Amino acid sequence: MRNALESGVPVVVKIGSSSIARPEGGLDPDAVRNVVDQVVGVIERGNPAVLVTSGAIAAGFPTMGHTRRPTQIADLQVAAAIGQTRLMERYTNLFAERDIAVGQVLLTRDVLGNRHQYLNARSAIERML
Repeated sequence: MRNALESGVPVVVKIGSSSIARPEGGLDPDAVRNVVDQVVGVIERGNPAVLVTSGAIAAGFPTMGHTRRPTQIADLQVAAAIGQTRLMERYTNLFAERDIAVGQVLLTRDVLGNRHQYLNARSAIERML
C-alpha cells in the first residue's frame, strides 16, 4: 500500500480469492491475517478503509465435500452461502483483536441502478466509515 496517502482519504482495498484461499479450497489463515494487518495499518495512518473481498466460494466448497471449485450454479451458490459466513467470521474476529468493528454491505446492480436505493446505500457506507 502506498505511504503517500493523505490522512483522512478513504482507501478501498480489493482482495481476490486467490490472495486469501488455499489452492485446494478453504481460507488461508495467514493470508487473511496479512490482509487484516495491512488494512489496520491504513486505518492507523488515519485513513478510513473499505475492504472489498472475494473468497466466499473458495471458503465454502470444502465444507460441501468438494475437492475442487464446483461448476454447477446451484453448488456455487451453496458454496458462497456457506463460505460468506466463514469469511465474515474470520474477518470479524481478526479485526476485533484490534478493537475494530466491521460491517457488511451487499451491493447489487439493482441497488446501484436505483437512485433512491443507491443514495441509501451510500449514506450507510459513509456512516460506517
